[in-house]
Amino acid sequence: MSRNILNDEPRTIDPKLIDEGLMRFMRLMKGDSQIHTQEKTKVMIGIKDIMNKMGIGRDSAYMIIKRKEFHAIKIGRRYLVHEEVFDKWLREGK
Repeated sequence: MSRNILNDEPRTIDPKLIDEGLMRFMRLMKGDSQIHTQEKTKVMIGIKDIMNKMGIGRDSAYMIIKRKEFHAIKIGRRYLVHEEVFDKWLREGK
């Protein structure tokens, strides 16, 4: 049992959460492909994802999108790019 940092009282953890996490970890270690497809549900990526993938800053990410070298959509103030389109653009040599 772990302890609460603020008042040093015992803290209980829901056993269901432990069981689910353990089962998920075991499936991952076995190489269960179903767990991988469930985790990769993100189809569209935003500016922060582009920044992380390329290791660049926000201004540079916006500049790349505004060059229109790949299709991006603008919803309100957000730009979104299909992840496969962006990855293909990256592979082809930006």
